[in-house]
Amino acid sequence: MNELETSETFEITETNEPEKIEITVAEYETLLSKTAEYETVEKKFKAALLGINPENIDDALTLANKYNADGSRDFDEVLSEITKKYPNLKKTQPAPVTTGVKTAGKAPVPSGVESAFLKRNPGIKI
Repeated sequence: MNELETSETFEITETNEPEKIEITVAEYETLLSKTAEYETVEKKFKAALLGINPENIDDALTLANKYNADGSRDFDEVLSEITKKYPNLKKTQPAPVTTGVKTAGKAPVPSGVESAFLKRNPGIKI
């Protein structure tokens, strides 16, 4: 007989009882703090996805936690409600940076003084 042809049978029994794990109080507190850190990071990520300015994320989370103090509402709904109520929390588009040199578009219409100057001095560019 070949190794592949032989098989062993295993009996698997399932129980509905959860497995008991023994940990120390310090380990339990560490797990709780890691869970809280994960939830905070997840909330900050959701806030960033909604377009909240990184400088305002902590403020938005504080407002969201106050709006949903009892935890009965979905965090995403509360956060979107806050961004609607306080639109200044969202990122604003910065003013475009210019060099002061015009590169495209129509030339400006000269004023009366400039047009009179250009008539008397046709070879000069302003």
